[in-house]
Amino acid sequence: MIDNESTKLNSTEERTNMKRKNILIAAAIAAAISYSSHTYALKTDEKTTGSVSLSFVESENFRDIQYDSVDSLKGHKIVLASIEKAFVKYSSRVLPAGYELEVTVSDVDLAGDHSPLSSTFGDIRVLRDIFPPRIGFDYMLKDSNERIIESGTAKLVDMSYLYRLNPIRHSSTNAAPYISEMIERWSARDLKKLVATS
Repeated sequence: MIDNESTKLNSTEERTNMKRKNILIAAAIAAAISYSSHTYALKTDEKTTGSVSLSFVESENFRDIQYDSVDSLKGHKIVLASIEKAFVKYSSRVLPAGYELEVTVSDVDLAGDHSPLSSTFGDIRVLRDIFPPRIGFDYMLKDSNERIIESGTAKLVDMSYLYRLNPIRHSSTNAAPYISEMIERWSARDLKKLVATS
């Protein structure tokens, strides 16, 4: 008799525990669905600017992207990363949501000259007005319907980079500060004008 009652109690406890488990599982699934939907909504709301995609064509042939004294591949990557960051930062500011800017960089010439012949102090980069910063790139601007608004080629050079009243605003991690400054001006002036007339 005691064994039967004990069996019944165990069976009742098992059913109760099973119900609790089911309730907890259902609650967890509901919470996961709610969180997933909320996260997606936040991501959608945050997309308030357009996108920028960048590529470099035969960067090994670029005129001057030397970052360190040994002209290493690692140094080249640091310079190109700074240029890419500048395009993404400044160009995306003026692009409406859904717009896309595709940039193909064909040449880069950093400000100054990184040659042992350019300095009496050894192999360091010396800034002179005869070595201005330059960058050449092709661009294609698309609207939110993927319609091509404008495409063309830009060749930027700053012959007055040493004589500007305002000093270059850049962090110590920017390996191409004067190129970044030209990209900022091109985005604020030329790219913004293309977007306004689209």
